[in-house]
Amino acid sequence: MNGERFPVLLYHSVADVVDRRFATWAVSPKLFAAHMDALASEGYSALTVSELARRAFGRDAALPTRAVAITFDDGFEDFYTAAWPQLVRYGLIATVFVTTGHVGATSAWLQRHGEGDRPLMSWSQIAAIS
Repeated sequence: MNGERFPVLLYHSVADVVDRRFATWAVSPKLFAAHMDALASEGYSALTVSELARRAFGRDAALPTRAVAITFDDGFEDFYTAAWPQLVRYGLIATVFVTTGHVGATSAWLQRHGEGDRPLMSWSQIAAIS
């Protein structure tokens, strides 16, 4: 890897309405769109985490001059409704780490953060973004 550095942007939720206890983990759709616009305007190439690792640590193609990995934890439904359309709009891709045991359900583990009812993507939504 020769000391190369590259940004990894970590998101959880893209939503306007979130419990204040969960607000640290969410960005508004407007702010997310601004982030994606800035990346596209500055000429960043988004790579999946797997592709980034393959290029950075393997012997395959070199990293683009401006590489970025965009990641989403949990697989909230707002990725499908709010983030994915912006990624498509700007020609960017992301890696989504899906909480497979809760697909199509809610984020019950976030009850203490006031977000236990936040919906997660369904298998059909996951298939659509793949």
